[in-house]
Amino acid sequence: MSKQELKPERNWYAIHTYAGYENAVMRNLKQRIDSLGINDKIFNVIVPTEKSIKIKGGKRAEVEEKIYPGYVLVDMIVTDDSWYVVRNTPRVTGFVGAGDDRRRTVQGARRQGQRRRCRSRQGQSSSLDVRPRNSSRA
Repeated sequence: MSKQELKPERNWYAIHTYAGYENAVMRNLKQRIDSLGINDKIFNVIVPTEKSIKIKGGKRAEVEEKIYPGYVLVDMIVTDDSWYVVRNTPRVTGFVGAGDDRRRTVQGARRQGQRRRCRSRQGQSSSLDVRPRNSSRA
């Protein structure tokens, strides 16, 4: 199998992480981006969250929940260097949709990133306005 040809353009990519370590991965990746000076290739790293109201002990509490536990979204231009930095960040298991070392965008991640940017530009909440699709699995 040949490697997928990628044009050097900016896209959103979903990366898989250990569950519960999404914020740690985001923090580590941002630190690696700054220390290695590749801010021109990796632009933004987010953990998609939304605010919801939970009732605990008869009291309403507003909590922030991860929309996609175990995943982090990265806005980047894929080059060998940027791919290596993301892939070798501690607690990152790989790019979603990647077989071997091929890197492919995930259409859902791209749409979510666009929705997030639109909401941020409008001055609204920085969380995504997307809910996971209901699965048809039993």
